[in-house]
Amino acid sequence: IMPSLVGSEMCIRDRYVMRPPNRIWLATQLSEYMQANPGIYAMGDHAGTVAYISKQPIVQLEGLVADRNMLGFIQSEKELKAVLAYYKADYYIATDLQTTGPCFNVIEPRKAGPSSPVMRGHFCDPAEFVVPGRTADKPPLALVFALPD
Repeated sequence: IMPSLVGSEMCIRDRYVMRPPNRIWLATQLSEYMQANPGIYAMGDHAGTVAYISKQPIVQLEGLVADRNMLGFIQSEKELKAVLAYYKADYYIATDLQTTGPCFNVIEPRKAGPSSPVMRGHFCDPAEFVVPGRTADKPPLALVFALPD
């Protein structure tokens, strides 16, 4: 394991939602967008791989490598958009999306246990960038949302 990888990338799990080749492909796709659109990005799961490949800092929303404030936000189940504003994020990268009509519901940390506290967000604006699934029948791997100033 490379020391720059953080969060769930360092955990040994008995199952995977996204296998490592997809994770690298996702990071490569996001990196190209991030180079063309500089700013502060926030992401939960897979943020370590994306940060390593893109060479850009990312606000890690899982709390594993964040500051005490992030842990407090997760523990108090703070609304995700308020947390993104606190860290002055320009973009939010969402993975494993749940749809409600034209909107997307997200939780961070995404892989929290069933009784663990999470931050919730609701995004209805169109995504600035879509990382498609590896095949046409697969849902998008990630959406990038621009955040208001």
